[in-house]
Amino acid sequence: MRDLAGRFSAVVHLPPDETTITELRLMSRPVYRYKQETPDALDGALFSFVEATDPEALLLLEARRGKAKGEFEWRYTLARVTSVRLIVRLDGKECWSVTNFWRSPKSPNDPYVESADGKYAAEK
Repeated sequence: MRDLAGRFSAVVHLPPDETTITELRLMSRPVYRYKQETPDALDGALFSFVEATDPEALLLLEARRGKAKGEFEWRYTLARVTSVRLIVRLDGKECWSVTNFWRSPKSPNDPYVESADGKYAAEK
């Protein structure tokens, strides 16, 4: 599965103008590995693409029974864990991308909101 996951690469485009591109690192070990062992699913693992150790994207690989052949085949799905523009490539070819969540400038009506509601004093 590591070899299969290694065929993927990912980058994020950072605000404010998205011209700063950061290559994400694929963690060598899956975040989670499972053996489903049902008639339709055999094995699977969840990998993460990170900036330092912060997950920005998730890659799920799963061996599932193919409809045409009846044999197991590998499938993948991707999920974002970031609010910025993300592009994922398989064997160097773009296979999935998502746009930045934020409008410019940021608005409380954006679908992903972070805010500061004041200063908090540390308890003594």
